[in-house]
Amino acid sequence: GNEKAFGEAFTLGTDEGLTWGDVARFYEELAGAEFAWIPAKDYLEIATPNTYMDAQMIWTDRNLDRSVDFSKVMRVTGLPRERFMSCRDAIAHELAFLSERPDLVRRFDTPLRRELDEKMDRYFRLKVEG
Repeated sequence: GNEKAFGEAFTLGTDEGLTWGDVARFYEELAGAEFAWIPAKDYLEIATPNTYMDAQMIWTDRNLDRSVDFSKVMRVTGLPRERFMSCRDAIAHELAFLSERPDLVRRFDTPLRRELDEKMDRYFRLKVEG
């Protein structure tokens, strides 16, 4: 209902200057997740329709050093910087929230998701574990 937000696009983030590796370490610490970094080509073949747009998205995410400026969000909402959580705290908050809402987690248990999980499991058995 904020008229200043109509027709606008917003990206939420922090000014912490994190890498994807930093974010992965938060998930390792908070949820016991384990990661194995795979080549983009393999990911595109396994987990996406492997279109030009998919390749561009992966290239952008892996190769551009981007920063998120959320001053626009603060300006439109009037919220001060102190009201925003750090990335680590936000991940902890969301994991705690999801642990209380298994119904939301189950929504991601789809045939397509299970198929992707099976493909990734096969990939790791063959390529990563040897």
